[in-house]
Order: sequence, then structure tokens, then C-alpha cells
Amino acid sequence: MGAPGYSLNFVAIRRCDQKRWHVCVVVERRLLSLAVPNGTNCNAALNEFCRAIDFGTLDLLDDTRTQIFVHSKGHEHAHDPDGCRPFVHRPLPDGHAFNLDNLPVVAEMREDPARVRFPVLEAATPASRRVEWDRLQVVERLPALAAYTARLLPDMEQLYVLKSIERGLHIPQDTPALESELHVLEEVGGQDHIVWLVTAVVSDNPYSSTATGTAKSGPDYFRGLLLEYHPRGTLESVLKTDAEKQTEKPLPWASRWASQLCSAVAALHEHGFTHMDIKPSNMVIDKDESLILIDVGGAGGFTREWLSPYMSVVEENNAAEPLDMPLEDRKRNDMWAVGKIMLLMATGDEKQSQDIQAAARKLMADPPLTTLRQIAADL
Repeated sequence: MGAPGYSLNFVAIRRCDQKRWHVCVVVERRLLSLAVPNGTNCNAALNEFCRAIDFGTLDLLDDTRTQIFVHSKGHEHAHDPDGCRPFVHRPLPDGHAFNLDNLPVVAEMREDPARVRFPVLEAATPASRRVEWDRLQVVERLPALAAYTARLLPDMEQLYVLKSIERGLHIPQDTPALESELHVLEEVGGQDHIVWLVTAVVSDNPYSSTATGTAKSGPDYFRGLLLEYHPRGTLESVLKTDAEKQTEKPLPWASRWASQLCSAVAALHEHGFTHMDIKPSNMVIDKDESLILIDVGGAGGFTREWLSPYMSVVEENNAAEPLDMPLEDRKRNDMWAVGKIMLLMATGDEKQSQDIQAAARKLMADPPLTTLRQIAADL
């Protein structure tokens, strides 16, 4: 848990040797309310306050992000009261909000528990499947995919999808989830209608305290994934557009998409992986009107309405975490979700609709009455 207060993140630079530290300054809520009682110009006051910090008096941590918790002495949420020291800053203008001469203010340092975790990339990923973060140019955000389109310098024509560990709203699970996706894609990416992994994105330690301009010498830190980009969008958007047309015309590729989805999920299962978040927004349509399965890490969470009835009961009763259930239970959950998606595709043409619905019901039975490979072959 982070310190209770208002935080600002920035990079502090010591001018004598240009060494730098990544810093998060957290100001105690009570201290903030005393300094800025009505909240007016709070950000401006905090920024000026942070610029006045004398970092030479603080024991900042190298190669990580230091949390500086600024609070009144004896604050109940202090993590290490014995480690607190008087908070020193350069003189502030007369009348500045943080000129609190009558209140003893102290600073407490620790590694920021809310920092983004950037793991060292395992040696199993070859150098040919790595690209430096500095070679990427982000183009725009893809909200539905929690990702971005990006270009890889010097080629400015080709667009890719960038899935970065560092996002606007980062949670600790994001890092292992993306590591898991890398592991899965290194084994099955590009096979059986599973998204193709272009490369892993790496850099020096993003929190490095080394002076700027120094040549990279440490290990590669994992920053994200670069994947193939399919501009036609997700299956969710295709289904929504079709529904908005309010027509009985069938999806022309419904049977083929259902077959391709079954093949993709079967390939995951055959390699010992499960998806656990199969839903229309986790499939895209490529330029050849084929369906491609994405978000295949299997560790990034789940969507409740796409859990099977059995998994829903498990989750609602807090009996177990669905992602931690035995492999066979997770496979059945995937098969049920595939069946549910197939029912959404089963519109229009009566014969096609009946075939897809019949196959979907077999996958959604408990236990399933067929296999994914069999459905893929039959459709």
C-alpha cells in the first residue's frame, strides 16, 4: 500500500554529477489540508514545494523509485518513525502555502511500493527477438485493447500494436501478465490464428540512476510487446456494427470465424496454456477476413460475464481464484466461452445458424460433448 496522501512523480537531478533519481513525493493529507485549506491552486503549490526540496539531505535510492513521505512529526501512518529526518527545502516565497513554521515536518524514504515493476528479460528470449524502446514511436492509444499503435524506426510505414508494461493506470498484476503473454507467444504466436509476436521491447533500467548520456551496459529490462496490427478492429466491433444494421443478413464469415477461434484455443490447450478471458474484444479481424485471437497470456484477469457457470459459482463463493483452478477446469471454461461467442455469431442464414448453434451447445455442455479440433473440422 502507498502512503496516505497526495503524490507527485518526477525525476530529480543532482547538478554536480548529473546523477538522477526517480522520485515520488507523497504529502500527508492533513499537512496538505493545513497548507491549502480550500484546495485552490493545490497543484501549483505542490509543484513549487517539490522544486524547493533539498535532495542533498535525503538518502535517495539508486536504480528504483524512491517514495518521499512528507508528514508532520508523529504521523500515525509513518512506516519507519525512527528513520524520519527533518525535511529540508530551500526558502519559499513569503506567504507560500507550505511555509508552516509552527508545524515540525519530517521526511521518510523507502522504495515506492506503487512503482511500475520492470523485470529483467530472461535469457531465453534471443537477441533477434528484442528491440530497444527508443526505436519506437507511439502513434495513438487503442482503448479497447489497452494498447497503442506504434511505428518501429527507421521504417515509418508499418504499424504495430504496442502493449506496454507502463500504462496510465498500472496495477502490480500487469507485469506478470505481460511476461506470461510473452512466454505464450514465444511458443504459439503466429500459429492457428493466434496473434503473431513481432518482438519483445527492452531498454536499460528505466529507473537507472546513472548519469544521462552513459552507454547502456546492464541487462535488458522488459518494457512490453510489439505485435502485428490488424486495422479492421475487434470481433466485438464487427458484431456491434452488424447488430446496429438490424438486418437478417448473416455474417458472411461466421462459420469460418467459429472454426478459426476453435483452432486458436485448441492450440493454446495443446501447449498447456489457457486463455481465461475469451470474449469478442479479444479477437481481431485481419485483412483476409480471418479471425485472430489476442490477449493470450492467461494471467491478466478475467471478465465475469464470460466465465462458465461453474467458474462463476467458484468466483462468487470465493472458493478459489478462477485463474488458479486446475488446468482441465480452465480448459472447460475456455470451451464454454467459445460456445457463447459462437451463439453470438449464429445469425441470419438458417442452415449456418443451426450448425453453429449445435456446435456451441456441445462446447457449453458440462462436460463438453466434443473437442475444439472436431468443431474446427466440422464447420
